[in-house]
Amino acid sequence: MAMLRVSSYRRLFEDDSWSRYGGLGMQCAGQYRASVRGAAVDECDCDKLDFVAAKSLNKEGLYRFVQDRTVISALNDRLVKLIELAHCFERENEFLECQIVELEEKLNRKQAASGITSTVARPDYSLDAVVERLRKERDEILCDTEELQKELECLRKSYEEAAQQRILFQQDRQDVVQEVDAVTAECLALREQVAIYEEQLANMEAQHKTAVESLLELAEGPQQQWQLLNL
Repeated sequence: MAMLRVSSYRRLFEDDSWSRYGGLGMQCAGQYRASVRGAAVDECDCDKLDFVAAKSLNKEGLYRFVQDRTVISALNDRLVKLIELAHCFERENEFLECQIVELEEKLNRKQAASGITSTVARPDYSLDAVVERLRKERDEILCDTEELQKELECLRKSYEEAAQQRILFQQDRQDVVQEVDAVTAECLALREQVAIYEEQLANMEAQHKTAVESLLELAEGPQQQWQLLNL
């Protein structure tokens, strides 16, 4: 069907373009030949040939011929584009037809499946069926409740373990704080002892210095007397 439509489009375009523009070209060519023949007859009848008029006629005919060829080439290009566009439209039509067929097949399958399910699995609204369904829902709820209780118990145990670890951590921190305080007190006591020892050392150095100076003075006294006696 697509190839028939393309060929029909092409035939219409070719017939139309040939009838309009091909006929126009033939008409122009006939007019050109008739004008040339008329000019030749007139020239033959005349005693003197008019080369200027013949040249102008040739130029006019050549211009018309070139113009007609330009128009024909442009129309041919347009025809090619229209044929390509027709091909594109037909490809799109084929694609859409395929999609329509697929959608129809899917719709038919869905309708068939829905008909099968409606005929096979019809809901039972009897009292026994409702009671059984409610019993199943109750059992499922009880199972879910037991699982939630188990999860809650696990969370409670993990919370108690975390609380115990926190208490132990606080105790360890308090012990560390006490140890730090004790070490700090010892450091302060040692610093005070060092200050006392430094003060005692300074006093001892001062006493030693005074003792040495006194001994030197005592030693210098007899020496000076001996020098005086020798003099």
